[in-house]
Amino acid sequence: MSSRTSSLLLFVLAFFGVFLQLATAAPLETRDVYAPPVLYPHAGTVWYTGQTHNVSWDVSSPPVNITNKVGLIYLRKGVTSTPRKPLLHFSSRMVQVR
Repeated sequence: MSSRTSSLLLFVLAFFGVFLQLATAAPLETRDVYAPPVLYPHAGTVWYTGQTHNVSWDVSSPPVNITNKVGLIYLRKGVTSTPRKPLLHFSSRMVQVR
């Protein structure tokens, strides 16, 4: 390998190393994951096929920087989760689920 090729290779590796350090040192934007407490249903609530329920949650103390204000409601039985409602805005406080 020639001296010129070695110098070029060394330069490319050094440049890549500096770029990698700068990229990993860049601060991330502040983000908050917000999971408001569910008021209903609560532990022990049993839903039967065909019933409609109002799922409600408390949004009285959200964090300042919510990056995604939409969510899903899942019906969970054991380890199986099924989405029950399309995307909804967290501040709606309640949604009917059947």
